[in-house]
Amino acid sequence: WVQQVVPVGQQLAQAMARAETIATQAPLAVVATRHNALQALELGPATAVQALSDTQQFLSRSADAAEGVRAFVEKRAPHFSGT
Repeated sequence: WVQQVVPVGQQLAQAMARAETIATQAPLAVVATRHNALQALELGPATAVQALSDTQQFLSRSADAAEGVRAFVEKRAPHFSGT
């Protein structure tokens, strides 16, 4: 999949910028997103949808989810712990 076309010579800089953005997100959600994307490729969409639903339920009960809501309400950057 092509997410973005960048000028020749800018590929690494753009990849690093994207990686830095991903690194600021909740670790559990980042790992779960990658896992679910791989499952969708391996198992097909129907199975992936069920797995995604299960993952969403798990993540919604995490400390990081609560921190994300608190940070939004308090208008500050979240401090995710990976739990």
